[in-house]
Amino acid sequence: MPITILADDTVVHGHFEFGIHEQCEFMNTGSGDFVYTTFIRHPVERFLNECYACAYHEGYKNHQYVNEFDNPLEKAFEIEDHRNIYVKRLTGKFGEKVDGSDFSLACDRLRELDFIGNFHNMQSELDRFADRYGLPRNKLPHYNAGGGKYTMEKISQKQLGLAYELNALDCTLYHQLLKGEIL
Repeated sequence: MPITILADDTVVHGHFEFGIHEQCEFMNTGSGDFVYTTFIRHPVERFLNECYACAYHEGYKNHQYVNEFDNPLEKAFEIEDHRNIYVKRLTGKFGEKVDGSDFSLACDRLRELDFIGNFHNMQSELDRFADRYGLPRNKLPHYNAGGGKYTMEKISQKQLGLAYELNALDCTLYHQLLKGEIL
């Protein structure tokens, strides 16, 4: 688990299920000063990025498995771990299949977060976060490891439709969040 010290506060960052502070002894100080934040990205873009990384980045989880097939990218679509990541993380069911019964818990957990940013406006959202919590504003470096080779605009309509279908819960969550229907 990567830990970075920021001023006098400890920041734990990474991709964690909701409730991580309950699992970390050093965080159980009794102060209750935990700030949960997330930056949410369009679920299909996130899914495609995950599948691309799985298929083309050596060392990525399941990379070796999907590359045993003629079309590793399509095989990556079949891996359950790549689907509905937001609902899985929010409900603590990562590695499991989620369904409509998990959606309401995911919405409840989103309401418990202290800050929700939009990935597409990352710099302005980080500035908003820094201002809210009295942190310095820092310019975010931009790296695009995938090079944008596998995006919603560059895949077939069939693949795009399948990506939406496989991430239907996350897509609903994302669009309701953007419309202000959840918070």
